[in-house]
Amino acid sequence: MNKALIQAQLAFQEKEVPVGCVFVDSSNNKIIAKGRNQTNKKKIGISHAELECIEQILESKIIEKSDFKKIIVYVTCEPCIMCASALRLLGVKKVYFGCANDHFGGCGSVLNINQNISIIHGFPYKAIGGILEKECIEILHQFYLFENENCDIEKRKKKNKVK
Repeated sequence: MNKALIQAQLAFQEKEVPVGCVFVDSSNNKIIAKGRNQTNKKKIGISHAELECIEQILESKIIEKSDFKKIIVYVTCEPCIMCASALRLLGVKKVYFGCANDHFGGCGSVLNINQNISIIHGFPYKAIGGILEKECIEILHQFYLFENENCDIEKRKKKNKVK
């Protein structure tokens, strides 16, 4: 999770929502992809940390698509519904996340995409939250304390206070 936090810090420095992710091959415990939110940089709303990792792997052909079952995902915030669905379709082994995503969480906070038996596509996976939770929450709090310069002017918030 520390490596995912480094990616979140890089996103923070780039004025992106600070979510970081790493994909680890469980057969040799090596990181095969690192990603962070890049929605503002790429001007693509789906450039989430998890999807950045998936894109790296598929483009570089580090592993075959069928080998995603060996992948363990570490991400600083619970995957959103879209990312949880992508991880399920690829058949990842397991997901560890830092903090819950109370608005869009796809691994238990809002929906249980990862374990829902009524979903016939993909492969269910176990998701475990609370890994370095305080650190993962703190970087998000730091980001949301300030005005997001990448946000539309009418949607910007001025100096929020963390509760």
